[in-house]
Amino acid sequence: MKALRRSRGMTQNDVAAALGVEQGTVSRWERGVEAPRPANLAGLHKVLLSLRLDGPAKKRVDAILKNSLYQATLVDNQGRMVAFSSIAVDFFRERYDVDLISLLGRPFQTLIDQINQTEVLWPLEQYGLFKGKYLLSRCYTNWHGLITCNEFETVFDNGAFAGTLLYASSRYRIAKNNERNVVKIEVISLDDPGQVVTVYEGRYSEQIHYPGAAV
Repeated sequence: MKALRRSRGMTQNDVAAALGVEQGTVSRWERGVEAPRPANLAGLHKVLLSLRLDGPAKKRVDAILKNSLYQATLVDNQGRMVAFSSIAVDFFRERYDVDLISLLGRPFQTLIDQINQTEVLWPLEQYGLFKGKYLLSRCYTNWHGLITCNEFETVFDNGAFAGTLLYASSRYRIAKNNERNVVKIEVISLDDPGQVVTVYEGRYSEQIHYPGAAV
């Protein structure tokens, strides 16, 4: 909590004023002497984790998260998970017995470690999929014959990189195998949004299914 507060440039008095509590209360929360009540905890999430988006960016993020259109996670520009769609919360609880809400404010790597999918960390780091380097990225992974397309959509606020909206846009089966690997990575750059560029291809990339589209 202290690290999040400091990253926002806020004092304990700032947080206390935003929540309508005493500064000493905030101090006790940070020292682990006292736990916030549910209403205050929700307020803390809003004060410390909100990206404070406005305009079209906020509308799109809200549309996907609040309507649970995808199994989606919002990651801020420091790589911390700050919001989830309800379908994502349900999916990770049922599939991996992981409570996403308890991971709010934690680095995305924390989730990867808990679900034991560390093979996807290297493309995140090497290609900067959480760094605002691209307008949109797609990372296809194979999990014993289940192909998942994870999309990384860069979120801007007043022209500045604010975070990344990550969501699983599709899943389908190929022949069952014993491998867990990154299959393919495609990116759309900020400078050339009309072109999809493949930056990595691995095993099973030829089996990726693209939905038909007409322009």
